[in-house]
Amino acid sequence: MSTFPTTTPFVPPFKSDDGIGIALAVQVPANARQGHPIALGNAGFFGIPRTPRATAETIASGQAAAGLRAGEATTYFPGVGMAIRVGTLPNDIALWSKVYQAPDGTYTGTEGGNLFVGWRFPRDMVGVRYNS
Repeated sequence: MSTFPTTTPFVPPFKSDDGIGIALAVQVPANARQGHPIALGNAGFFGIPRTPRATAETIASGQAAAGLRAGEATTYFPGVGMAIRVGTLPNDIALWSKVYQAPDGTYTGTEGGNLFVGWRFPRDMVGVRYNS
């Protein structure tokens, strides 16, 4: 695994190990099925649950994947190379929506003339897209 200097915002556990995408434990819709794409948010973003969605019952019985909370599944995000913590994101950027970086380095949900860098992930992280 790569080692990053401590001054970088990169979070090594959330980087792609396969060069294709990352997987994180996130809240998923009740109809999410392991191995099937699910829409997240309203911006065309999707993930693929790698584990069944945890419920209070599966957690209590020990059948849920380790570390999951009720409503979560370990979810794979194709096309996302890493998730970085960027500090507090503006409230106008909804969860799973596109995130842009303005020329002054601030983050915004507005496309006009700004650089598309990825999608808003939980806990004020940005899932950084691969360059295309």
